[in-house]
Amino acid sequence: MIIPFISISIFPFWIGIYMLRDLDYLLGAVFGIFVSVKYKKPHQSPLKLGIIIGLFGGLIAAFPPSFFMVINFNLTLDWFLVYLINFLITGVAIGFIIGMIIGYIYKIKEENANEGDSYDDDFYQDLIEKEKKEEKKKRKFS
Repeated sequence: MIIPFISISIFPFWIGIYMLRDLDYLLGAVFGIFVSVKYKKPHQSPLKLGIIIGLFGGLIAAFPPSFFMVINFNLTLDWFLVYLINFLITGVAIGFIIGMIIGYIYKIKEENANEGDSYDDDFYQDLIEKEKKEEKKKRKFS
């Protein structure tokens, strides 16, 4: 939300490459989703969290630039709705796509990390069981 607002105050007439203010939303979404997925709770799915944060971030980030354009250029409520709809389309599309990509990357990382832990746990569990069996054999013979 802050990145698009700062960007629009510096470059108010810059439109974007593919969509309205797309690079602003891209930077904001990447930063917000990385932070939210990095500090998620253990039971939360990174893919689901990334998509949700991306969508809500796109929705919320559409309002400040719309207000800025309407207030700065003294436009009517009709223009506010036009800007808001255009910013919403951009924000929701970019937020969803970036949230899905980053969430999927973190999901894969999490699955790979859990796989390595399970192998280690199985290995150590086997060692513990072998040690217990050896102790039982020693007790029988002593």
